[in-house]
Amino acid sequence: MDERWYEGGVATRVLKAPRIDFSGIRRELELPEDGVDGIMILPPDAPIGRQLVDYLGAADTVVKAGYTIQMTATPFPAAPASCNGLAAGAAGQAFVAGADPTDASNVRFFATNANNVIYEDNSTLYPTMPEVGQPLTGHMLR
Repeated sequence: MDERWYEGGVATRVLKAPRIDFSGIRRELELPEDGVDGIMILPPDAPIGRQLVDYLGAADTVVKAGYTIQMTATPFPAAPASCNGLAAGAAGQAFVAGADPTDASNVRFFATNANNVIYEDNSTLYPTMPEVGQPLTGHMLR
């Protein structure tokens, strides 16, 4: 029997000796059953020796905590290939990220960009948010 753990981007196998009870260790350390601070306990079908992103997937759009979160960047043709697998010319020099509520009664929309300032408005900022600089509408959160 084994447990699968995410470690450094790669799922690795940790063998359980018959007298070691990992669930007891979790309880003793008061760790949640689903992982803690950088340790993610993966199900038994998690592949060994592959990048975690290959198993869990990646997306430009995520729905979390009542918001649809999106992120994009314009590819920069002179960008070199990256260490995380992006081809040459695929990485961006700047970015745009936005969070639009999934509930129509929530009127708090957020966006940010390479300037590292979060903006809020009562309508979506994401489609018109520049990769650098201030948006046309909205106000800076302080």
